[in-house]
Amino acid sequence: MIKTFLTITLTGLLLIGCGEQKNKRRSREKVRSKTTQQTNQEKTLIDHETMFGIIKSIPSPLETSDLIKKMGIPFSERILHSPDKKSKYTTSDKQALNLGIYGADLGYTNIYGEKSTSFKYLKAVRQLAADLKIGQFFDKKTITRMRENENNMDSLVYISQRGFEQMSNYLEKQNRANVGAQLLIGGWIEGVYLVSSVYKTDPNDKLMETIGEQKVAINEIMIIIDAFRKERNFRSIIKGFDELKTVYDEVEIEYIQENTEIEVAPGVMKKIEGEKSFVKITPQQIERITQTLESLREDIIN
Repeated sequence: MIKTFLTITLTGLLLIGCGEQKNKRRSREKVRSKTTQQTNQEKTLIDHETMFGIIKSIPSPLETSDLIKKMGIPFSERILHSPDKKSKYTTSDKQALNLGIYGADLGYTNIYGEKSTSFKYLKAVRQLAADLKIGQFFDKKTITRMRENENNMDSLVYISQRGFEQMSNYLEKQNRANVGAQLLIGGWIEGVYLVSSVYKTDPNDKLMETIGEQKVAINEIMIIIDAFRKERNFRSIIKGFDELKTVYDEVEIEYIQENTEIEVAPGVMKKIEGEKSFVKITPQQIERITQTLESLREDIIN
């Protein structure tokens, strides 16, 4: 929400079509293939191109927030991470992970048009970004633009997400892969946490499917986790992700190829190649995923 976060990616990700999803999956498979060719000894570090390729392929937390709102589920500040805790994070790993979490929460509040709450999270984002020396992407000029557009939610979402995209690009150029990875991970965790929290009180097949679909994302995040497994800053989340991966290994996703006809001009039809995905996940697996995710999130925010 870094999807997302990071990157969190542009608002356009909210409208991903079947064809774009297929291209994403193909791109991800190439990234995964390139990485898995390395030996275990070589995987202590991940190359620059592969690292940021994975970061930019992970879905934005805005997608899950948009889904929740479109389902008619009311806004709930209770499920968000308190912005009042922003000053307690003094190490770079805590700052980066929680910046990702706050970024996802900022996207959630923006999607719902909660302006006063949104600016609380913007302050939290600004402080942690400044602590990580990437605060220039949420400077006074950006804040002024957001206040001027406070009644235009589309502009607010775009401006905030643009800031995260610029952060991601800057980190890429500065070869700060570890910070970029932690931003991604924090945002992804919060995005899935929001969905699982809503599912607890309003269980339905669509939310269940969305949680199950994250198997694709976690497989790619684990490439990053494995690359940084020996890094001290990642030790606090490795155990949680190993447990989460174990549960997701039991989830099944089946892809079926299909052709759809669309009218590209009056009387002119064109076949579009695509695919449908079917997620096989049980309520028991959802419960285990939720419990593991909550424990992992608690370790980060406390």
